[in-house]
Amino acid sequence: MEDIAKRRVLQSIEAFKDGKYSSLNAAALAFEAPPSTVRGRAAGARPKKQAHGSKQLLSPNQEDELVKYLLELDLSHRALSHARIR
Repeated sequence: MEDIAKRRVLQSIEAFKDGKYSSLNAAALAFEAPPSTVRGRAAGARPKKQAHGSKQLLSPNQEDELVKYLLELDLSHRALSHARIR
């Protein structure tokens, strides 16, 4: 989830907990966040990336390093070959 969307979900939950809105749905609509996501997170559901982290082939750090490497290859106009992938 993008940072802006994540922030909207968290703001919705906080506003509901602070009593500014009578329901999670009202808070979600006020912050333009998906009501089902707000309800789920308020009930303790984790984001997909965290919930399925054990099923991922790469750790978040490894994923970040791979993205950096691929961006560097792109900037230097070097093609990603089969040999580099292996």
